[in-house]
Amino acid sequence: MASKKVNSHPFPLKELSRGKLSRCFLRSIIGTFSATFPTFRKIRPDSCSKHSTPRLDCIEPEMLQCNLQPNDRKTAIELTMWVRTFIFALLVTLSHTAAADSLADAIKAIDAGQPKQAAQLLMPLAAAGNTTAQYRLGMLYYMGQGVPEDEKQAIFYWKKAASQGSADAMFHLGSAYLFGNQAARTVPDPDREAATWYFQAASAGHADAQYHLGLLFLAGKGVIDSRTEAARWMRKAAAQGHPEAKKALSIIESGK
Repeated sequence: MASKKVNSHPFPLKELSRGKLSRCFLRSIIGTFSATFPTFRKIRPDSCSKHSTPRLDCIEPEMLQCNLQPNDRKTAIELTMWVRTFIFALLVTLSHTAAADSLADAIKAIDAGQPKQAAQLLMPLAAAGNTTAQYRLGMLYYMGQGVPEDEKQAIFYWKKAASQGSADAMFHLGSAYLFGNQAARTVPDPDREAATWYFQAASAGHADAQYHLGLLFLAGKGVIDSRTEAARWMRKAAAQGHPEAKKALSIIESGK
């Protein structure tokens, strides 16, 4: 096999800056696009064609193909790394924007009475870890809107959302264990499980959870029987304008 002839003459940076260096830089950028978008792979430099995903260690072999001197190669590599970082950051931003648009469309579909369309939009978002999508999809499963009624699936998605801090999901988990059918059968003490989720949501400032937790303290279900604790949580809910909490608090404080 005949070896390729390599030009051994030195080329100063001044001559390369507008010529070979810029062409080499462009070649490496094309490598970035070819790694990200399959359409570009046919024009990707041979040195990185074996990689199916972008790799920074592809940068230097691409530069070596250009027969650059060390200083020029370093400059080209630094420029390429900056542009690649920018490209990937842009792709992430566009991905988040698309997800936000899909979520907004799903919520509009729910409000418009089109739960089936909403569920189709929410499923990939929930699978990708979107907290609001997980909570909303759980609601659709719990109510049987747009999807088959399935309390277990509702619990599944609410727990995912709750693990990411959704107070709404925590509250509905508490209600599912207290008032639901399937959820109550999956734990030894449904009342205590409900109180646990209500407490988490109430501690996060959820007014409905604060009110319901107060009711549990009044009844001694899942928690101790304590009018003091009931009043404390009712007071928190009332401070947020919860009408039922205000009524309950007035009754507790009157000693009736």
